[in-house]
Amino acid sequence: MIDGFQPERFFSLFTLDWRELPNIDMADRVVEAEFFRRDVVPAPVGFKDVASMLVIAPHQDDEVIGAGGTLLLARQAGISTSIVFVTDGVITDQETRYSDDEWIGIRRNEAQEVCARLGAEMHQLGISNRSCQARLSDLIAKSKPDVVLVPWLLDAPPKHRFANHLLYLANQLGRLPDFQIWCYQVHNTVYANAFADVTAVAEGKLDLLRCYRSQNENCRRYDHQAMGLSAWNSRFLPTMFRTMAEQYVELFYVCSRDEYFWLIRHFYLPNLKYTYQGHPAVTEAATAIQAAVCVALGHGREE
Repeated sequence: MIDGFQPERFFSLFTLDWRELPNIDMADRVVEAEFFRRDVVPAPVGFKDVASMLVIAPHQDDEVIGAGGTLLLARQAGISTSIVFVTDGVITDQETRYSDDEWIGIRRNEAQEVCARLGAEMHQLGISNRSCQARLSDLIAKSKPDVVLVPWLLDAPPKHRFANHLLYLANQLGRLPDFQIWCYQVHNTVYANAFADVTAVAEGKLDLLRCYRSQNENCRRYDHQAMGLSAWNSRFLPTMFRTMAEQYVELFYVCSRDEYFWLIRHFYLPNLKYTYQGHPAVTEAATAIQAAVCVALGHGREE
C-alpha cells in the first residue's frame, strides 16, 4: 500500500474522464470496473419528444438482447421504429448442420417475426459475416430518426464495433440529420447514464428473445442470459425507482450525435487493427470502407 494513496479518488478521476483515456482497451477496463457508479446516477430514458427511432443491430437478436423492452415501450408510445440488421446471420465460429444460405434464410425469417411483433420496419444491409461491405448513409438520411440505437461503442465483438464505425462513416459521406444516440448493452458493461425500466414488458421481451430459436438452440441460451442481465441491471436503479419486487432494466449510454462521433474518432480511428482486436476480415473490411469514404470525400486520410 502506497502511503497516502486513496484508490477511490484515483479511480474517480479516471471514470470522470473516461472519454480522455488513451485507448479503447483501457477505457473498457475502467468502465467494466464500474467505478463510475459513485459519480453517475442514470436517468430514465424518455419518449416524450421522440417520434421515430432507428436501431442498428450487428446481428439478428442484438436489438432484443440490449433494447427489446425499450422497443416494446416505444411501440406502446406510438413511436415509429426501423431496425437495420448489419450482417447476414451466417454462423462462422462453429460447425452447424445448415449451409450459409440456409442460415441467412433462417435468421431473416426470425428477424421478420420480431419486427412484426414490434411493428418495426425491417432493413438489411446484408454484410456477410465472412466479409464486410455496405453503405448506411442514405437509409438514415431518408428516415430522419430522432434517436439512433447502436451497440455500446466499447462492446468487444468486432462486428459490434464495425456497426458503430459504419454509422460514423455514414455521417462522413453526408452529414446526417441531428439525432440522439442511445448505446445499448449486449456484451460489455455500458457506462450507464440512462436506463429503461422494462419490468412491465419483461414477458414480451422474453417472447421476442425466443423468436430467435436458431441462436438459443445452436449457440447459447440468449433468452435466459438476456433476461438475467436485465434483472441484474436493476441494481443501477436510483433509490426512488427501486422496489422489493422483481425488476428488469435495460441500460444505455446516451449522448449527442457529435459527442458520439468524437468518441469514435478518439477510440477507433488511430489503429483499426487494435480496435478490431486483430480480427483480419473485419479489420480489412473496415479499412477498405474507410479508405473508400476518404476517396469519395477527396482526401487521402480520415479526419
